[in-house]
Amino acid sequence: MKFLIALSSILFTCSVTTASPILPTVTTGAESSSTTLSSSTTSTYSSFPEVPNATNIGSVDFSKLSDDAMNSIKEYLETSGNYQIAMGICNSTDSENLDQKILVNQLGEDYKKLKLEYQSSKNVLKYGVKLEKAKRIFKKQKEILSTLTKRYLGACLEYSQLGLKLDILGIKVIRHLFGGHLDILSLYYYLGRLELDPDFMKLVNASRNYVLSQESKSDQASTS
Repeated sequence: MKFLIALSSILFTCSVTTASPILPTVTTGAESSSTTLSSSTTSTYSSFPEVPNATNIGSVDFSKLSDDAMNSIKEYLETSGNYQIAMGICNSTDSENLDQKILVNQLGEDYKKLKLEYQSSKNVLKYGVKLEKAKRIFKKQKEILSTLTKRYLGACLEYSQLGLKLDILGIKVIRHLFGGHLDILSLYYYLGRLELDPDFMKLVNASRNYVLSQESKSDQASTS
């Protein structure tokens, strides 16, 4: 709820100021993109509705967007921020998981070596103590690996799901701003054009910074 309030404030600020023209060269770019897409993907995307008409794409005034359009932008920005966080967690847990696998494999080899020495040694007591210690450490690290693996798989699943959600929301945002219908290739083109607009990117950056700050506060609270 606090996130939506913050985003509402950001969007309201944009709506009461004079919006600078968005995508000044988008018409020319859209024409060339539309030509390229129609020639290279006719068979693959023939079932998709046509992309927005280039002649209908002009400047976007955020102050004139409907409440539904504003809500779609808010949800897109929130999901975009969460997507970046999930991607970071997925990448970091992947690295941790790999390091832990290497450690567990090494401990497993050490344990096997000690076990052979124990079986062939006359000093059973000495090697028996070492073997039990190595076994406890190996078991503990395997449990940690299991926890890390579950966390990694969960984080990457969330990352994947958010990516799909972001694509769907991106289509909604583009339709609100430019009208028409898009296939996935056209979506990336128009979202790329939006990234050239300073007003829209202010919203994106403010959204991401807010989500990251909330995540940091949550981590601090959990460790205190």
